[in-house]
Amino acid sequence: MNNYYGTDAIILASRERGEADAYLTFFTKDLGRINAVASGVRLAKSKLRGHLTLFSRLRLMLARGNTAWRIIDAESDFIVSDGEIIYRKRCADFISRVVGEEEPDIDMWNVMLDLNCVGYFSDEMRFKLRVLEISGFLPHVSEQGRFFSAKARAFIAKRTDDTLFADLNERRAFEDAIDGILRANHMLY
Repeated sequence: MNNYYGTDAIILASRERGEADAYLTFFTKDLGRINAVASGVRLAKSKLRGHLTLFSRLRLMLARGNTAWRIIDAESDFIVSDGEIIYRKRCADFISRVVGEEEPDIDMWNVMLDLNCVGYFSDEMRFKLRVLEISGFLPHVSEQGRFFSAKARAFIAKRTDDTLFADLNERRAFEDAIDGILRANHMLY
């Protein structure tokens, strides 16, 4: 007897698999980050084809397969427009690096609901900071000087606006600081 699971999800990544299948990474409300196979989804006649688009929020029906989750059904709640997708893609990759598989976390799910609001570099950095904070990786204010410049610490404390990122060197330094935090927590691969 198969056990079916229904949950809300956001598609983080998609890869082709074989002739017509896709291997998808989701962040789900009830199961956390999971990988699942959508059989035949790349065929023109597939009923799932229009629902499984990158960064869409949807209601998902899953079954546990021998090696991976299988997608039984999906219904889109919200389809994303194409604008500034590069920032969302980088946020999705970040989630895949920081959050382990099948670790349900309602606070992280609430952050994921804001993924479609990411449209600029500053939005991406705020998103990543929230993920680090919820994951417990964001250093305490007293230790942030080890990673961030004074301007960046003011941005984190919400005492400055997005003009910090107008300076390309500050932008790079901020990204390097986040990577430094991940390295310090053994999260870079």
